[in-house]
Amino acid sequence: MGIKMPKVGRYSYPRITIDEALGYVEKFVEKCPKGEMSRETFAKYVLGHSPTSSTTGQLIASIGYYNLIRSEKGKILITDLGKRAVAGVTEKDRVRAVVEALKRVDLIRDYWKEHGETVDGDVVRIFLKETGDADEIEAARCTPVVTKILRSAVKWLVREREMVVKERERVEEIPEIPTRAPSLGMVMPTLPEGVQMIVVSRDYGTIYIRDAASSLEILRKVFEVLGKGLQQVEARAEKEAKRSERG
Repeated sequence: MGIKMPKVGRYSYPRITIDEALGYVEKFVEKCPKGEMSRETFAKYVLGHSPTSSTTGQLIASIGYYNLIRSEKGKILITDLGKRAVAGVTEKDRVRAVVEALKRVDLIRDYWKEHGETVDGDVVRIFLKETGDADEIEAARCTPVVTKILRSAVKWLVREREMVVKERERVEEIPEIPTRAPSLGMVMPTLPEGVQMIVVSRDYGTIYIRDAASSLEILRKVFEVLGKGLQQVEARAEKEAKRSERG
């Protein structure tokens, strides 16, 4: 029978913060890059507790509540989400994985939706009472630990929100680009996300890329767009030439 999480009103919650959980998972990967250990080894070398200690069971259950690890047949294994959270290729990958883990916890998800980054003891207590259906005594008793969990979580949620804002700021409207034959009235299609600007000279264009990590892919897409634009220019020029011949 699995260990139940603490509960306040209708909400269950882990006994540790997301930062504490990530710390254990990082230590897990450091000790065993494959992300698989016996429960006894995990308890001793990652958690620092006896395998038979009640604290061991509670910690394993709490880390698992974030879906960073799972227990199976006497073994502790890191999940795909856990791998991405501590060893994602980019910072964006890691932050998004942590946020995904946080949003598995109803209490964290609902509080963030209702109160955002404001984490205050009085606000938390009222939230537990009014939204969580906890009575006054229960809400007051659980407020300190829930506040600690929420403060840790909100840092990551704010971090992801700021990343999203920065990504949106990169998407800028590209002005009409001067061409070799402006009289043809060609307007370039909207360029792929990540391209800041293209300046076209008589013989070549200079492309400025914001996202260096994906520059090759962006360049490929940009050249596809430029190719389509060139086809439009050539088609328009051919029509103009035919009209001139008929004239």
